[in-house]
Amino acid sequence: MHLGSLAVFEGPAPAYDDLITLVEAKLPLVPRYRQVVRTTPLQVFRPMWVDDEHFEITYHVRHAAVPAPGGPEQLRALAARLFAQRLDRARPLFEEWLLEGLEDGRWALLSKVHHCMVDGIGGTDLMTLVFDTEPDTTPPEPADWQPEPVPSVASQVADGLRDVLTWPLRQLASAPDLLRRLSESGDLAGYGSGLTDSAKRLSQPSAASLNGPIGPHRRWDWTTVRLSEVKEIRSAHGGTVNDVPRLP
Repeated sequence: MHLGSLAVFEGPAPAYDDLITLVEAKLPLVPRYRQVVRTTPLQVFRPMWVDDEHFEITYHVRHAAVPAPGGPEQLRALAARLFAQRLDRARPLFEEWLLEGLEDGRWALLSKVHHCMVDGIGGTDLMTLVFDTEPDTTPPEPADWQPEPVPSVASQVADGLRDVLTWPLRQLASAPDLLRRLSESGDLAGYGSGLTDSAKRLSQPSAASLNGPIGPHRRWDWTTVRLSEVKEIRSAHGGTVNDVPRLP
C-alpha cells in the first residue's frame, strides 16, 4: 500500500550527508513523516498517530548504487526490489533512496511513502519541499525536534470511546450537506446506481491484463511519452494531465 516514485537527474549526485541534512531540515513542514501508527489496547478502537520517540533519519534516507553499467535495465531491477519491500510498520512509513552509478553520470532519487500518510497528490509534499526553484538556495539548518509523549493507556481508551460515541452524530450532521450537493448536481437519482457500479467493479476487474494474484514479488517498468502529446490528449478529452493515464 505504499506509493512510489523515481526521479532521474543529470549532473553529479549530491553527497549523501547533504541529502540527509536537507531532508531533515524540511521535516518540520510535514510532521507526519516523524510519526508512527499505534493501536489501542486489544485494538478495539481506531489506530492513532504518535511521534516516534526513536526517530532516526538515516534509517529513512538511504544510499545505494545501481549495478554496472547503470542502464535502464539495471535501474528498473533495483527499483523493483526496493518497491517490493514492505515498509517497517514500527517506524514512520517512508523511505528516500539516493541511487548513484547511472550511466552518463546521472543519479536518481527513489521515494516510498505509505498511502495512509498521503494520497496520490499529497505524496509529492516531501519531494516538493526537498527541491528549490533557484539553483543557489541555501537550505535551512535542521531544527531541534523533541517528540511529544505517547498518550497514556487511559487517554487512548477515553479518546476511543469519545470517537465511538460521536461518530453517529458526525454522520448525521454531514448527511444534509451530502443530500444538498447531490440534489444540486442532479446526481441524487444516480447515487444508488453508482454504488451498484462500484460493487460490480470490486467483483469484476475492469482491466484483466493489469489484474492478477498479488504476491510479495514485483516487476516495475515505465514508458516514455512527450508531455506535449499528453497535453494534446487532455485538451481533446478534458480533465487534467494526471487523468490521461487513466483514460480507457
